[in-house]
Amino acid sequence: MRQRRKSRLENDQKYRDVHRQKMQIMYNKNPSYHYANKTRAKTRYQHLKCGQCHKVLADKQKYWLRRSRLLAVARRRTELHSMQKRMESESGVSLFNIHLLFNKAEHDIKAATAKTKRLHLKTQSQCT
Repeated sequence: MRQRRKSRLENDQKYRDVHRQKMQIMYNKNPSYHYANKTRAKTRYQHLKCGQCHKVLADKQKYWLRRSRLLAVARRRTELHSMQKRMESESGVSLFNIHLLFNKAEHDIKAATAKTKRLHLKTQSQCT
């Protein structure tokens, strides 16, 4: 039902105009409806505006979070470098070309992952 109404709002100009008029009448006649929508919108985006909503971390927590993140990045980089060195020794291709190949593969993986997530969300929204 929601999809049908949405598609009609997007495609049917007459339906869109009638809907817009109904909504304006509802807003003008019923101030509580207007107020409810206003407060609902405020609460919906409250977490984005509020800087106090985030939990404040202690200095030690920040240190350990940063340290663990840096160690994970270092581990990943050394693993990639060792794979590239091994590929260079086995294939005879220059390390520069292998580095370019790895970057291209990483870019393709990121694009494919983003596409998969987007399609998953699309099918998920169609099911509900």
